[in-house]
Amino acid sequence: LWAAIDTAVQQAAAELGDDLSAWRREGTRVGFTPDLIPNDFRGTNRPTYQQVLEFAPEGAGQ
Repeated sequence: LWAAIDTAVQQAAAELGDDLSAWRREGTRVGFTPDLIPNDFRGTNRPTYQQVLEFAPEGAGQ
């Protein structure tokens, strides 16, 4: 897991520079089809159903 995170950070640093406070990117804008409503809004890439995992100590609740 940490190797994957390290690789992603290295790739982002190569693209965006070493200054983390400058890591900004224009968000995706989502509109309405077929343009009946002229407004758009900032979208996010996440599922509509969030799953929650809970980790308990070994042997707890068994």
